Parts: sequence; C-alpha cells; structure tokens
Amino acid sequence: MGRVACYLPLGVLVLIVVSLLTRPHDEKALNDFYMLLRTPVGREDELRKAGVKVVYAGSSEPHPWELKHPRLVNVGGFLAALAFSLFILGLLYLLSRIGA
Repeated sequence: MGRVACYLPLGVLVLIVVSLLTRPHDEKALNDFYMLLRTPVGREDELRKAGVKVVYAGSSEPHPWELKHPRLVNVGGFLAALAFSLFILGLLYLLSRIGA
C-alpha cells in the first residue's frame, strides 16, 4: 500500500508534465475521428460531405485475405494457442506446488 501512495502521485505528475510538453494532435484529424465514431453505419454520405475519408463505404465484399485462410491455419493456430496456454497453466501449477 505504501508503494502505491508513493508512485501514484509521481505517475500523475509525469502524465501532466508529458501532456504539457508534447504538441497537441491536429484539430482536423481529431474532429474527423470523432465524427467517424458518432456517425451511424449506413450514413457514410454525411462523412463524405464533411470531407472525412471513409474506408469500405457501402462495401459488403470482404478482402480476399479475409476469406481465403486455409483451415489448417485457423485450427492449427487455435490448437497452438491452446497448447501454449495449457503449458503456462501447468508451469503455474508446478510453481504453486513448490514448498507445499
């Protein structure tokens, strides 16, 4: 608890100092980003009229890279991640048994 009380004010101070020393983001880029967030799907014309670049506007066709993944890549990747996760959990179990 003492470390939190020591490091938290320092972290907040560094956050404030760095935010004051760095230059702010471009105002147009920020406004475009927030407009993208607030515009509902299907109303991309409003974005175009405002001059915001729209990617995949009205496109329902996915990119070929999104479609043509071999089944082995999908299943093999899942199995590799599962094996790695089980390995980490096994190590955690073994470490928890030390001294017990």
